[in-house]
Amino acid sequence: MNFKDKYRPAKLEEFGGSRTVAWAKNMLRNAPMNVALIGRFGTGKSTLAQLIIQGLFCDAVQEKKPCGECPACIFVRKHWRREGLHWVPGAELSRTDWFQAFDCTKMVPTQIMRLREEISVYGRVPRIFVFDEFHRATLPTQELFLQFLEDSLPCSMVFCYALENIGRVNEAIRQRLHPFEIRRAEPAALLALVHRVAAGEGLQIKDSASPEMLVDICDGIPRVILSALEMLAMEGEGLSESGVQRLASRIQLIYVEDESGK
Repeated sequence: MNFKDKYRPAKLEEFGGSRTVAWAKNMLRNAPMNVALIGRFGTGKSTLAQLIIQGLFCDAVQEKKPCGECPACIFVRKHWRREGLHWVPGAELSRTDWFQAFDCTKMVPTQIMRLREEISVYGRVPRIFVFDEFHRATLPTQELFLQFLEDSLPCSMVFCYALENIGRVNEAIRQRLHPFEIRRAEPAALLALVHRVAAGEGLQIKDSASPEMLVDICDGIPRVILSALEMLAMEGEGLSESGVQRLASRIQLIYVEDESGK
């Protein structure tokens, strides 16, 4: 029972407001592009990156990409976080029918060097690279990315990094990317998420104020809201003010800062 995966947006319209949808669809129309998805903790940078990958491979007409239902969209949702290259079934047969996503918390300079070498030798690139948690990449790794961006490869690159840690990202790299700031979801969208999950999981809403209270204690962060709803579902008590209040101390553990200064 993993609500974060089960209720992860399958299409752009499920992710955010009209501003985000318009930007992402424009990016898909103008690909390849090198972009930066920037946002605070929990705003959905990785999720939007996944939806962009879906959109680049989706079978639907341009205006409806990503549809969230075609074989390509389903494949991307299932595989995009796994290590390695991913050839997308059902896509047009070409040298670019694959994507690759990297977790930059584990990336080392030799990986970038090897990537550039493989591209040079084999002359092929994926339709898109995604570099998640880029603000946590080491400085030597970031230095090599400058050369990577200067290669002007015929593919899209998406860099995801936290607004709180934007100073950790090499300024020269930031200057070479089209930035987009992902803002917090509107309260109405978050309440709709609570009601959708409650209906899907058979969670009875016992107090009319409890959904808003839940959104509040979760600081309006979708993945924290989903975690809280999963806890309530496991306890089998439905959604009530008293139940949400009991969860508050557990939810606060997510936000406890490391007092060691690290």
